[in-house]
Amino acid sequence: MSGLVERLFASPDGVNPAVEMSTRIAEMARAGRLDPARVQELLPEIGAAADQGERDLDAARTAFDSLSGAGAVAAKEVPFGF
Repeated sequence: MSGLVERLFASPDGVNPAVEMSTRIAEMARAGRLDPARVQELLPEIGAAADQGERDLDAARTAFDSLSGAGAVAAKEVPFGF
C-alpha cells in the first residue's frame, strides 16, 4: 500500500468524463439543440469520453481493491474528536 493514500490525495478532482458527456447531451436535448446531425458530429467526443470514463473507473476499482485489501494500521495520534 506504499504511497497509495498519498497518490489518491494527489489525484485530480473531477467527474467521470462519460458522466459529464451524458449530462451535456441531456442538456442539449432539453434545450432542443440535439438532432441526428449533431449526434453524428459528437460521436468522436462521445467515444473519447466513454474510453476515458472506463479508464477512470478501472483506476477507481484498482484503488478500491487495494484499500479494501489493506490491513489496519494503528495511528500514531488520536483523531480530533475522540
